[in-house]
Amino acid sequence: MSISSAAAAGASAPSLGQPQGWSIVRAIAKRDARSWFGNPAGYVFVTIFVVLCALFLFSDAFFQNNAASLDSLNAVFPMLLVVLIPAITMSIWAAERASGTEELLLTLPASDLHIVLGKYLAAAAIYTTTLAFTVPQVALLWLLGNPDGFLVVSNYLGYWLLGLALIGAGMIGSQLSANLTVSFILGAVLCGGVVYAEQLFGLIFPADLIRAWLLNFPVALFGEMSRGLVSISALVLYGGMIAAFLYFNLLLLSRRHWRGGEPVHLSLRFVALGAAALGATFLMSNLGGKIDATSEGIHSLSEQTLAILDGLDPERPVNVEAFLSPEVPNEFVAVRRDVENLLRRYESKSGGKVRVRLVECERYSEEARSAEQKYGIQAAEIYGDEGGAPKQFWVYLGLAVTCGAEENVIPFLSNRLSVEYEITRSIRSVAQTKRRKLGVLKTDLDLMGGFDMQAMRSLPPWQIVRDLKLQYEVIQVDPEKDYPADLDVLLAPLANTLPQAQLERFGAYIKAGNPVVWLDDPLPVSSMGNGANDQRRSKNQNPMFGGGQDQPEPKGDFTGLLNELGIRWPMTNVVWDVYNPHPQFEDRMSPAIVFVGKDSRGRMPFNGEEAISSGLQEMALLWAGEVESSGVSGLQWKPLLGSSATSGTTSFQSFQRPNMFGMPEFDPNPPIRRTIRADRAMACRVRGKLKPEDSKPIDLVFVADVDMISNEFYSLRGGQGSPFNFDNITFALNAIDELAGDRSFVELRKRRPLQRTLSTIEERTEVSKQAWIQEKEKAEDAAKEALDKAQASLDAAVKKIQESTELDEESKAIQIRSVQEVEQRRLDLAKAQINDAKERKVEEANAKRHLEQREIRDFYTWLGIGISPVLSVLVGFLVFISKRAREREAIPAARLKGGVA
Repeated sequence: MSISSAAAAGASAPSLGQPQGWSIVRAIAKRDARSWFGNPAGYVFVTIFVVLCALFLFSDAFFQNNAASLDSLNAVFPMLLVVLIPAITMSIWAAERASGTEELLLTLPASDLHIVLGKYLAAAAIYTTTLAFTVPQVALLWLLGNPDGFLVVSNYLGYWLLGLALIGAGMIGSQLSANLTVSFILGAVLCGGVVYAEQLFGLIFPADLIRAWLLNFPVALFGEMSRGLVSISALVLYGGMIAAFLYFNLLLLSRRHWRGGEPVHLSLRFVALGAAALGATFLMSNLGGKIDATSEGIHSLSEQTLAILDGLDPERPVNVEAFLSPEVPNEFVAVRRDVENLLRRYESKSGGKVRVRLVECERYSEEARSAEQKYGIQAAEIYGDEGGAPKQFWVYLGLAVTCGAEENVIPFLSNRLSVEYEITRSIRSVAQTKRRKLGVLKTDLDLMGGFDMQAMRSLPPWQIVRDLKLQYEVIQVDPEKDYPADLDVLLAPLANTLPQAQLERFGAYIKAGNPVVWLDDPLPVSSMGNGANDQRRSKNQNPMFGGGQDQPEPKGDFTGLLNELGIRWPMTNVVWDVYNPHPQFEDRMSPAIVFVGKDSRGRMPFNGEEAISSGLQEMALLWAGEVESSGVSGLQWKPLLGSSATSGTTSFQSFQRPNMFGMPEFDPNPPIRRTIRADRAMACRVRGKLKPEDSKPIDLVFVADVDMISNEFYSLRGGQGSPFNFDNITFALNAIDELAGDRSFVELRKRRPLQRTLSTIEERTEVSKQAWIQEKEKAEDAAKEALDKAQASLDAAVKKIQESTELDEESKAIQIRSVQEVEQRRLDLAKAQINDAKERKVEEANAKRHLEQREIRDFYTWLGIGISPVLSVLVGFLVFISKRAREREAIPAARLKGGVA
């Protein structure tokens, strides 16, 4: 039914439930939608919107973060809607008044509700079509990497629902004015009020009063959907907003019928409807009901957690007290909400075996004092921003888990930690009646802490030891005595520092089939002087008190022991790798910082067949060594960690250069050379029997880098604002658990969002990296050749004088000294010039590499911008052609014969 035919019918307005009522709604919606898409101005707005989406999506931050996701667009999308929605809705009512068709519309045999619904559905169809025009950008995202398809769908659901909720607000602006410009401005103000409602309410009302409500505001729930969490409360809120705004539109349209006092009464109805929607949202958020829309299911409890909850003793319930700040920075809002939601799930899934108490905790409050006195939980000082201005926050995000006399405290849950893993481990830790025993071998690197006689200071235990004590009974093992027989696993850091007798005892322990995790290093940054290539130092005396003459017992033959155990370790080699998944830090990192990444295009960056390494995403190893199989029969050697295809090895000495005091320091840009064999293994696992008659097989994990478990990686893991999310600690803890036979947390630790990089960009930039390495090699070869020639010239001049038979020895010595002084000055000048030329060539090659990488990024940025308006322009062109064809059909044939339309 068309609008004109409906008007001609002159019938009374049907009810909404009648078929004729829906026919009128469809007719109005179709008319307005056709009017929008038949106007070139509509396509201009659509094109501007999709181009802006492309500009924000494919921004510099998108390429620097190296993540195939819509995060960069999600951050600004609500702001874009503040402009787009008023552009769609400004003509909904204003154009009717300007053209004088409003009276015709209102005389239709339709109720005001029919008209409002028709107008709304037209705007919703226009907005949905506009969103569809951004599909080429998503296609390009899939071309660049491998985004999470379910997460993309969740993001677009958030875009769609937020836009549908704002359309009603935009329509109100159009009802309030007959001028299109004024309608647009009013609509933008109303939509902006919805988008920035959290900030506005925060300025008007006390934070303590509305803090819980702010988490259920439109943009906050949109943020949840951008993370892949679709909640029933979000659907309730957006549905309620749509109903409330449509009701207010209905009120404004029916104001021609108002009697005295009715406007106030009806406005109160609108406010009540909005409050009811917000209240229902708050209720549903407390009741739960969320859909995990991520491929990895990171917002749902894992099978490992459910198994641990099922195994709890009902007679020994676990109590969890969560001390949470009511106000946290933006980057910790999701953490705080995850803690609350997860604890509710723990309580419901455990069937009463886990009891939860949530405590809102502010600094200097009685709750804060109690948390510090009972559990040592203190507020963490964090800097964030509020309303665009920097602000200092004192944040409580701590948990105390108790069961009987057992207690486990998590002082602070960082936004880099897995909340589920931390809570589940704490619950099982206190519920366990007996823990496995872990031994830490005492070497020149004392992980357990102690006293440094040379520096005259106490050494705290490494953070990994504190971490392990949450799960194991940790004891220190004296290498001079027989090892305890009841150890489940032994951790041996820098066993290369053991003298021969202690090393033989250590080797016998491994050969006896006892599980061992051995971490060693050719160049340990966290323990300088204790590397495999260093001489053993005295640790027991201070040279200031006469201890300098103490000669320590030399190191044992640790490479021979490793060869016997099936591992060949060229200890003088350090692995370098130009693969770096963090482009923003590429120039500030040495190639000796090896990034092991699942997308590094190495043959096997992480061994998928081993539970220790399978499923890991990214690690960083510092000046690590390479390991190979020594081919011992009966032993199975498997690599665990491998470098990329653009990697190699160089001598550890090339990473050192003398500083101004003559002491060694790191050289961030050492000479590196491509090698035929890439994919260097830096960790391995060896299992099997050396002799068939052995009772137990060997089970050894060897890692040629001890820095991977240093406190710096714990700082990155729990730090604020760090772009890194390394699996170093996960790998180390998994290795210990796997060898100890405790696999409860092995898979749970790996559980985090899959790191989806821009693999296409990485592949194309790999070519420029290869060219840079070649140019660097050429420059270094040319410099070496020139220096060799200069040195040969000096040696030849000296030799000529020495072989002369016309000079006595004294004259020769004088001339040699003179020639050496002159030639040495020339040589020094030549060296400076040659090194300068080499540095210039290296810098030119580096600049060329960066320029090529910039061109690659710019290409895809402009490609994204270029393809964005393709659909809108194509649809507009087809509509124009169709419109012209229909116009020509309406022209009499007699007029067409003359060629005049």
